[in-house]
Amino acid sequence: MKKILALILALLAFSTSADAEDTIGGRWLLNNHFNEVVTDQHFTGKFRLIFFGYTFCPDVCPTSLSNVADAMDILEKTEGFKEEIQPLFISVDPKRDTPTVLREYVKNFHPKIIGLTGPEAIIKRTADLFKVKYSIAPESKGKEDEFYLIDHSAGLYFMSPTGIFITKFAHGISGKEIAKRILEILEANQ
Repeated sequence: MKKILALILALLAFSTSADAEDTIGGRWLLNNHFNEVVTDQHFTGKFRLIFFGYTFCPDVCPTSLSNVADAMDILEKTEGFKEEIQPLFISVDPKRDTPTVLREYVKNFHPKIIGLTGPEAIIKRTADLFKVKYSIAPESKGKEDEFYLIDHSAGLYFMSPTGIFITKFAHGISGKEIAKRILEILEANQ
């Protein structure tokens, strides 16, 4: 409990750079899948591919993370590609998605994917920074068991090495197309 309270107090003291209503992204503070506190600043200098979801998701999340893994594999094999890209999977289900659960889950996709979680209030604040919506699925409301489903936004955010929003990839875009579009974006900005 003390750890959670300290995390919440630190977050409240943490200023946000997402003041404008139309801004996507900003300052955030979460726990990684090794239960270490990390902020957006830990990834400065790296492009970020950020996806919000949850490990119990039956289809959208595993499909999206598989596509991220495919894109990472393609980019890593692209001759001359030297940019660092950090894929991040932010859970919207902190009740079930503990750091240990996330650590085991992300192993199924790509070794660079980092799972992130935290207390519900901090997850909500982070999701709000990215305009991500999520809620218990209507068919799961009132269920007392652990098998509830969550409806959630399913886009993939591509952020600059300084944390500035570049673009959002729609759900269902293939890994090949993600890699192609990233290469086009980077080439156009050289």
